[in-house]
Amino acid sequence: MRKLNLPCLAALFSTAFIAAASAEEALPGFEQPEPIVKQLPPEPDDEAANSGTFKVGDFDVRVSGSVTVDIGVGPVKPPRR
Repeated sequence: MRKLNLPCLAALFSTAFIAAASAEEALPGFEQPEPIVKQLPPEPDDEAANSGTFKVGDFDVRVSGSVTVDIGVGPVKPPRR
């Protein structure tokens, strides 16, 4: 088993801490630009889940019942009877 080289290990960790500390400080005479990407605003409370209705433009929409979706590819085959 090899012995740890303490001075090298200490130098490695100290440079990592110095780099992290200097990254947080701003340069003199330099202002941080506004970021291009901004955080999205929080989504509004979902009232449609409570009441079952929602607005689309000027219309109040209420969805009830069930929805069936059939997806097929190619020609429809005749039933085997």
